[in-house]
Amino acid sequence: MSSKFEFNVFLIVILASISIISILMTKNLFKMAVFLTILLDSVLAFFLMFSKSLLFISASDIKMNYEILGIIFILFKFLLFILFMIFLSKHSKENDSMEKDFRPKHYD
Repeated sequence: MSSKFEFNVFLIVILASISIISILMTKNLFKMAVFLTILLDSVLAFFLMFSKSLLFISASDIKMNYEILGIIFILFKFLLFILFMIFLSKHSKENDSMEKDFRPKHYD
C-alpha cells in the first residue's frame, strides 16, 4: 500500500471520529444531520478506497461520465441529508412526548 493511500485512510478516520464526537455532543437537529451525512460519506469513501485497492480498478476502466456521476452523488447526499432531518425531527418529537408523559403532574 502506498503512503498516499494510508494518508487518505488516516484523514477519513479522523473525519469520521470528529463526526461521531460532534453527533454525540450536539442537540441541534440540523447539525446532527450534517454530521451524520459527513459520517456516512466518510464511511462510504473508506469502503470505496478499499474496494478500489483490492479490485485494482483504475479510472480508465470506468466508462461513465464523471460529471453525471458527480451530479448523482450530490443529489444522493442531499436526499440523504433530508431523510436524516426527517428521521431526527420525528425522533425528537417522540422523545418530547415521552418526557411530557413522565413529568410529575401538578394539581391545583
